[in-house]
Amino acid sequence: YMHPCWPEVLGRRLSARVLNFASGGSLVHDLHSQGSRALASPLVPKAAGGLLKKETLVVVHTCGNDFIMKMVEGLMGSGGLLSMFGGAPAAAPAGPTPEILRPNPGTREVEVLRQFLEMMHRAGARRFLVSGVPAYLEMPIWNMLWPIVGGLVNQGKLQEIGVGPGDSPKLAMEVQATALHEHWETMVEKFGEAHPDSECAFFDEVGALERLRIAHGPAVFDRSMWDMSMFHPTAWGHEQIASEAHRCTTERIAPLSSLAPHPDVPVDRRRCNKQPAPAAAAAGARSEPAPATAEKAAP
Repeated sequence: YMHPCWPEVLGRRLSARVLNFASGGSLVHDLHSQGSRALASPLVPKAAGGLLKKETLVVVHTCGNDFIMKMVEGLMGSGGLLSMFGGAPAAAPAGPTPEILRPNPGTREVEVLRQFLEMMHRAGARRFLVSGVPAYLEMPIWNMLWPIVGGLVNQGKLQEIGVGPGDSPKLAMEVQATALHEHWETMVEKFGEAHPDSECAFFDEVGALERLRIAHGPAVFDRSMWDMSMFHPTAWGHEQIASEAHRCTTERIAPLSSLAPHPDVPVDRRRCNKQPAPAAAAAGARSEPAPATAEKAAP
């Protein structure tokens, strides 16, 4: 990518060495191969026996590209994309309702993500930061999609998700974004319950973007956050998201709150003392093993 994405910026904030196994444009089904490359790489710190060091932080940012692709595929060949660029009046796609607008969105993707976490856990990882799907409805790209989604709503094609004629198109996507959030958060919680030896933090990226828009003000945020794609963050945007990810990491993974504190998160020394100490903590924060960023190319 043309500038560091937020997982790489997060690594800098944690004073960590970042080993990035992502690739631009990748999808959730690429996670397994990316994880396999990470595990096979001689650059990744290993403990005795060849397992990942327990201090390694696995950062997973995926499914943004899957989300966008599903929207585009649902509109191709139906006149929907043509209307986005002024070539036809806005209308509902003539084909099937896009998968992202049907009940239980992201079910297959979240299962692939769960399997990936299990693979990395078997390989020795014990610290995870999992980002939710960045289905943020204030992205400028949505201004081009609302007329099309509105056509689906008014033709009664979204009644399966409880949205019918007369409802706003934004309501339809709010319903789906909420469902995606719940799928991801529930998966992370269940993974943590199944592996009490691990710390798995869910990073609510949509919630983080909402906080940032309030903090900076809509005018500054909307002008500064997105590049020309209308959904990828700018360098400034990635810096802001990384700060929110840093906050989440230090709130949920106790040793990191001591080694690389966030200015807004108080350090709970008692909680830190109950956690296994990082192997190189005595050398300072810079000795913390690198986040293994499994996928970060999604917007």
